[in-house]
Amino acid sequence: MSLRFCRLLTLALLLSALTACGDDDVTPPPETDGGSTDAGARDGAADGGGARVDGGGTGVDGGGTGVDGGACTDGDGDGHGALPCGDDCDDTRNTVNPNADEVCNGGTDDDCNGLADAADGVCVPCGPGFTPLDTMCVDIDECATGAPCGGAVGASCTNTLGAYTCACPAGYGASVTGGTCTDIDECALGLCGPGLATCTNSLGSYACTCAPGYTVAAAFGVPCVDVDECAAGTLCGAGRGSCTNTVGSYACTCNTGYGAPATGGTCSDLDECALASDDCDESPAATCANTLGGFTCTCPPGFSGTGRGASGCGPS
Repeated sequence: MSLRFCRLLTLALLLSALTACGDDDVTPPPETDGGSTDAGARDGAADGGGARVDGGGTGVDGGGTGVDGGACTDGDGDGHGALPCGDDCDDTRNTVNPNADEVCNGGTDDDCNGLADAADGVCVPCGPGFTPLDTMCVDIDECATGAPCGGAVGASCTNTLGAYTCACPAGYGASVTGGTCTDIDECALGLCGPGLATCTNSLGSYACTCAPGYTVAAAFGVPCVDVDECAAGTLCGAGRGSCTNTVGSYACTCNTGYGAPATGGTCSDLDECALASDDCDESPAATCANTLGGFTCTCPPGFSGTGRGASGCGPS
């Protein structure tokens, strides 16, 4: 730095200090560096302005070079001042500033360019069972979000990539992936057997009311099975006949004097007299009296004999 410039700078600073103290009558001393006096420099110093030397010197003003009198805050410490004097669109987060990278995070304009997430090209579209995170699709754990398999007791959920599966208790079912455990209508599946029973569905179960001659089996599949009535006891009557089981029923082969329906029933006494199946003498007419398993014939007065057959009664 030249000696002449240093002297001029000292002079300018002195004049500025005197002016600030209110001494408007101070006259700068003449320049004594052997050169001619710069009138423009003296005039500028006298009115409180900066001194300009040789048309190219440094301007000195009351405010200092490059200082505008205000300070721009940087609340989050990321090196970017807050608006309006700075360029940080969110001075509460140091991850948000013009030098930050835009990430997929729910609508935050990370790089302060006026665009966020998908509009700024960082979010990718994700299919069902996934959620976007930055430029990736992350699997959603549906099992952790509640009870997607429903409220059936014993239902359990297993997360899979992009979906989930349900393990359902007996009487409930779910789709291979997703869905919920819902009641199975066993009656619609014909589990009681075709034409053998009345089916009643209930939550998680069902009941079969079997037709006569059938009973509910111990296992699923064919729950209504034939009942062997003959094995249950003497349905045809003790000493009255024999029992033969049939599908859904039974038949009795009865002893003489007893009869039963074609299927089912029991061997009961036949009233041969009422049925006119007796062989009592008709001339003279014998009286027929029914007995258990048979009948008797009694000849009319004046006649005697067995009373049976065409000559069962003869004159006494």
